[in-house]
Amino acid sequence: MKKVSIILLALILTLLCANLSMAAGDQSVTVNPFGLLFGQLNGQYEKSLGNQGSFLVNGSYISLSYNEKKITGIGVGGGYRKYLGDEKFSGFFAQGTGNVYFVSIPDDSSTIFGISGLAGFKWLFDQGFTVEAGAGVNMVFGNVEGYNGLGPALALSLGYTW
Repeated sequence: MKKVSIILLALILTLLCANLSMAAGDQSVTVNPFGLLFGQLNGQYEKSLGNQGSFLVNGSYISLSYNEKKITGIGVGGGYRKYLGDEKFSGFFAQGTGNVYFVSIPDDSSTIFGISGLAGFKWLFDQGFTVEAGAGVNMVFGNVEGYNGLGPALALSLGYTW
């Protein structure tokens, strides 16, 4: 639990410090509420780096049953997104992310690593409302039986851009 608290505190401090020097219209916060259907809640912060690229910081909460085991935990990660069109901070994109998850299963706990590639589209609407959709692949490495290997990565997120 101490590791979890330290990671969450570091993530919050990073976001707060990053916010001190941000320009308008080049950062987003999104949440994937549809992940709750599969036992996972994901949130993501994105900051433009200019040149149609941006860095990503994300967090996850996991609570699901898999192979008759209850899996709970949190995850943090980061990545890079490249926009493929002429629009600034919106349109088609490709991204890569890396994540680390701290999970608990009955009578055990484990650290799991994941990498993913995703292609998608980001829509920016009036007043900053943001919608993102994407699909790709996810590779998970860990020692939780049945919870590693190659699988799909799907995203449908709602958020705000300022």
